[in-house]
Amino acid sequence: MGLLIDLGEIQEGVAHRPARLYMFDRVKYQELLEEKFSFELKETRKKEPANRKISKNLI
Repeated sequence: MGLLIDLGEIQEGVAHRPARLYMFDRVKYQELLEEKFSFELKETRKKEPANRKISKNLI
C-alpha cells in the first residue's frame, strides 16, 4: 500500500537488534481514502496454552 516511508535510519542505544525507522505517509493515506479504499483494524488476542500455570506471586 505504500503507507510507510523508510527513513533510512535505525534505532540507536538499544541492547537488542535495532529497528528500522519509518514514518506514516499521510498524503498516500488521504489518496487511498479519496479512492474509497477501505480497511479495518482488528485487535487480536493471543491465546494462552491450556497447560500454562500462573504463579500465585503474580496475582
